[in-house]
Amino acid sequence: MPSGVAVSTHSDTEWEPRDKDVKRYIHFDRDLSKQALAAIANDPKRVAYHAFFPMLRFHEEWTKYRKQNQRKKKVRPLRYAARIDAAIYARYRALLTSHYEQELSKRNIGDVPVAYRRLPKDGGGNKCNIEIARDVFSHIRDMGDCTVTVVDIKSYFESLDHARIKLVWERLLGQPLPPDHTAVFKSLTKYSIVDLDKLFQRLKLNDPDSPSSGTRSQRRMRKIDVLKANRYKQICSTKEFREIVLGADGSAPSLLQKNGFDFGIPQGTPISDLVANFYLLDFDEEMKVWVSARGGICRRYSDDIVVVLPRSENPMEAKSFFSVQLSSTVGS
Repeated sequence: MPSGVAVSTHSDTEWEPRDKDVKRYIHFDRDLSKQALAAIANDPKRVAYHAFFPMLRFHEEWTKYRKQNQRKKKVRPLRYAARIDAAIYARYRALLTSHYEQELSKRNIGDVPVAYRRLPKDGGGNKCNIEIARDVFSHIRDMGDCTVTVVDIKSYFESLDHARIKLVWERLLGQPLPPDHTAVFKSLTKYSIVDLDKLFQRLKLNDPDSPSSGTRSQRRMRKIDVLKANRYKQICSTKEFREIVLGADGSAPSLLQKNGFDFGIPQGTPISDLVANFYLLDFDEEMKVWVSARGGICRRYSDDIVVVLPRSENPMEAKSFFSVQLSSTVGS
C-alpha cells in the first residue's frame, strides 16, 4: 500500500447488497451470502488488496429496428464479473453515485444525463425509458417549429480514456484515489476477460449450442443462461482455473485476454454505467450551456444524445459543436 496515502473510510451508511447485487450464477469464485459479500465490499483494506478475477465475456444480440421487412441486428460485448468483484463494484457505485448527483446539482445539469439514474416523477416512483422519451416529445410539442438533432457516440465504453476517468473520479472524491478506489479503478481499466465460448470448450461443459445437447428450446439457450441456472456452485476449482484456464499445466495456452490499451472499460459491470456517465460531466455542462443559450433542450442517454432547437437555429451548428466537443473528450 502506498505510504502517505490514507485508505478511504466509508462514513456513509454501510452498504447492503440488494437481490440484484447477489444474483445466483456460476463464475470462477464460489457463492457467498449477502453478509459475507457486504463484509468484503465495505472494508476498504480488503478491497485495496483484493485480487479481481477475469470477467467472462459473451455477446448480447438483439433486433434494433426493422426497415423494409429487414431486421437490423445489433451485437455488443458484455463482461460478467465474479460474485465478489460484482459486489465490490456495486458498493463503490453506490458510494460514487452520491458524489456524482451532488456534482450534477452543483452544475445545474441534473436534467441532461438521463440513463442509469433514478429520476423522480410526479406522483412518486422513478421515470422509465418511455417516460423519459415522452418528456422530450413534450418539449418538441411545446416548442412547435423546431429541429431535432440526434448524435450517437460510436463504441463509447470501448473509447473511454483511462487518464480522464481517473481525473474525474478524483474530482468527485475531492482527493487523489485512495488504495481501495485505486484497486477498483485498475480492475476496470486493466481488466482481463475469458471468452465464454472458449471456456465452455476448454472445460468441456455442457454446451447449449450443441446439436446433441437437449431439446431444441434448450439448445437455443444462451451460455449465460446456463451460468444463471446455477447448475454448478463454481465453474471450476482454483486448481483447474490455474492449470486449465490460465494454462499453467502447459497443455494449452492461457485463455486470459488483457486490455493492454490506455482506453476502454468493460460494459456490463455494476459500476460501468456510472463511470460512463461521470466521464462526460464537463461535456454535459458545456452542452447544456450551448443549447440553453439558443432556447433549446438536450438529453443524453449514455451514448445517445438528442438536442431540440428552435427552427431559427441552424442544426448543422449543433452537430459541428458536438463533434468538436466529443472528439476532444471521447475521441469519436
